[in-house]
Amino acid sequence: MRRVACIGDSITCGHGLKDPKREAYPAQLQEILGGDYEVRAFCMSGTTLLRKGAKSIWATNEWKLAQAYGADVAIVQLGTNDTKEADWRQHRGEFVDDCKSLIRSLREKNPAVDVFVCLPPPLFRDRGKPWDTDAILAKEIVPKLRRVAADENATLINVYSACDSHSSDFSDGVHPNAAASKLIAETISAAIDARRQEKKSEQDAKGK
Repeated sequence: MRRVACIGDSITCGHGLKDPKREAYPAQLQEILGGDYEVRAFCMSGTTLLRKGAKSIWATNEWKLAQAYGADVAIVQLGTNDTKEADWRQHRGEFVDDCKSLIRSLREKNPAVDVFVCLPPPLFRDRGKPWDTDAILAKEIVPKLRRVAADENATLINVYSACDSHSSDFSDGVHPNAAASKLIAETISAAIDARRQEKKSEQDAKGK
């Protein structure tokens, strides 16, 4: 059985859902992947990827548990809370290194772990505001996440684009409802399956 760690913030936790244990994207991902996988969520609302963020994932027990889990597949969906003005103005220059360190920390437990870096869903709520967190996400954080994924040989999952035309499924403009959480789970599942097929092709080629 392959172990899948979903590391994230309130979106991973299922904030605002009637039944997060069934409707949050990790639970729906478990349903899609089936019995060959064990999917576990390691998340806390409000957390940043930045080490020096006001509420950093690095300082949580969930992060310690995620590292100890020794996942075969790690889904990292962080960056939403890093867009907040106080943290981003002060620490934006540390984001890339902090993200790389997080990925490397996961690989310390299991060097063979497949790491997937998600581009978080849009922040519809703040579009057009003086401090436009969605613009920060799209124009600054997304390019940095792309760079990290390329540099660290991680697989990128474009959850941002997958959700961009589904603003009505984000009732507060930030958190997905059950339908959008399913869309996120399906997008991640497709990436996991594509990576599995890619690895199989690589192994088959080596065997020839």
